[in-house]
Amino acid sequence: MKLNKLKTETTVRNESIRPVAPKEGDLLVWHFYEDRSGQYFHLYQVPNPDEAMKVIDYLTKQQVDDEEINMNCFGLEVYSPSHQWENGWEEWSNDDGDDIMALIVIIVQTDHDIAIIA
Repeated sequence: MKLNKLKTETTVRNESIRPVAPKEGDLLVWHFYEDRSGQYFHLYQVPNPDEAMKVIDYLTKQQVDDEEINMNCFGLEVYSPSHQWENGWEEWSNDDGDDIMALIVIIVQTDHDIAIIA
């Protein structure tokens, strides 16, 4: 799977790293991780929640054996111009109120332990 990070402006304000002209319903997978050299925040534009789950699964499996990574977390945001927080971006949820991580159970076995992300 080849992923393309969004080309974003770099400033200290969190909202500035999102797309400049989003459309209602646009989706972004966010990926925060920390390694020995620092903390990183990446966004990946996806067409739907199913693709978001594939991206999260791929990134999780890619990082699980990387001993440099201390922690990582993921989420899915949706754009709604009526939402006042984060310039219209809010955490996505389905009709039952579940966010993307509630829908994902990833079990990755490594040489040392099993990581379950749910």
